[in-house]
Formats: sequence, structure tokens, C-alpha cells
Amino acid sequence: LEHSNACRILLDLKANPNHTDNRGRTPSHCAALKGNIDCLKFLIEYNGDIWVKNKRGDYPIHEA
Repeated sequence: LEHSNACRILLDLKANPNHTDNRGRTPSHCAALKGNIDCLKFLIEYNGDIWVKNKRGDYPIHEA
């Protein structure tokens, strides 16, 4: 199972696309860090916010 497929499945099951971890990172931060464009597209399609800053003040684009 590829990460983008897992991302789609989790989003279909109502996973929160804007959930943050203890560092303030969202799934968009992690997808950008890994260069997973397909997952980023899915997150945006499911209302994932790409303008959320993590605790260091970085947007997902800074992780790319």
C-alpha cells in the first residue's frame, strides 16, 4: 500500500486532515517533507489547510 493510497483511505474514513502532533505538524507538513504530492492533493481535496504553521512557525511549503 503506497502512502498516497493510505492517505486517501484514512481521509475517506473521516480522518482529520488538519490534526496536529506535539510539534504542531499537520499531515500537510509530513506530506511536503516526504515530497508526496498526491497525498497533498488529497489533503487539499478533503479541506486540509496548507496555511497552518507548526510550532517553529513553518508552513508545509517550508518542509518541502
